[in-house]
Amino acid sequence: KGFIIDPLGLGRFSGYVNQPGGISRGIETYVEAAPWRGGDWRASYTYTNSDRFVPARGMQPEYVIPKHLFGMTLNQRYRSFLVSFDLNHTGAYLAPVFENDFPFRTAELTFPGYTKADLFGSYERAMSERVVITFFGGAENLFAAKYFENGFRAPGIVGRGGINFRFR
Repeated sequence: KGFIIDPLGLGRFSGYVNQPGGISRGIETYVEAAPWRGGDWRASYTYTNSDRFVPARGMQPEYVIPKHLFGMTLNQRYRSFLVSFDLNHTGAYLAPVFENDFPFRTAELTFPGYTKADLFGSYERAMSERVVITFFGGAENLFAAKYFENGFRAPGIVGRGGINFRFR
């Protein structure tokens, strides 16, 4: 809006002006259980209805905020072993994508929802009274779901493993 008077009176030659904003409403819920020894389970659901104000267009859906999110985590510990399974579903969402040609226009694309599963395991062993070693490994995106992060394709199945030393 050009140069404006500093509303805070700090002597700046420009400042901030409040503009019409957006609105967000929704619900977030979860349930947890420990149905058997060493096992725990958690499921969550989030519904979000977020809109932003766009001049001459009014309220429009907010970028990169899906209406529906679902998550489930299962953990099982048996002595020194731990196995974790995560299942997450993200609903469809709207995101701006920028062109790299002049005049740098943007397009609003709707990205489809996806379901991502991760499975990891670990084994922990005391090397001495002061040193604990943990071996871990697993894979993300077990179903090789095709999805995008910030407009770029995310990788398919990704494996990860390693050794961790903990000193007491």
